[in-house]
Parts: sequence; C-alpha cells; structure tokens
Amino acid sequence: MMQVWRISKRKYAMTAFSGEGTRLVGGRWTPQGVSAVYTSSSLALAALELLVHLNKEDVTTEFVAIASEVPDDLATEVITSEQLPKNWRETPAPVALAIINLAINCDHRNRTHF
Repeated sequence: MMQVWRISKRKYAMTAFSGEGTRLVGGRWTPQGVSAVYTSSSLALAALELLVHLNKEDVTTEFVAIASEVPDDLATEVITSEQLPKNWRETPAPVALAIINLAINCDHRNRTHF
C-alpha cells in the first residue's frame, strides 16, 4: 500500500475523497463534471500545495490532514513532462491538460497518476 495525503477544509473532511469538489468546479487536470481526488505523497507536499492556493479569506479556515492508502494493484499511469504541452504550467491551465487526463481515463477505471 502507498500512503497518500490530502488536506481539506474541516467542513468537507467527511467527503474529502468523494471527488465532488472537482466535479463541481473542475481543476487544472480535470474538467468540470468529472470527479477526481488530488492527493500528495507526503504531508509536507500536501501542505505546500495548499499554501500556494490559499486566499486571504482562508486564513481563518480550519483544515484537517487526512492520510489514506492506495492499493498496490491500482492501475498507475506515469505522465512525463515530455507528454505535456510546453505551456502546462501556465495559469489558467491550458485545456490540453484536462484532455490528456480524460484520454488516459477514458476507460473510467480508478487509477493513480504521477
């Protein structure tokens, strides 16, 4: 089993692994309407990811750190930088990122990406 981490607002802790937030608003790698759960390989990395996306309104928000385990037999995809468009780091994210993710997951199986 591989341990992963997710930091969530306390009010969403019970549904932190539902993918509902991404389904409602989309994300860098996932278009609106598609459920996905983003995790990190360490608590430190999850905290860094949270910090770069915090708004000043979030300063007083209560957060919780949640550890989970990913089964070793879950399908894993490695996405290399060579597979990404040159502008993949831009904000807002290029639509191509969501298209790449959808193409990889077109079989609707659970999997992890690195």
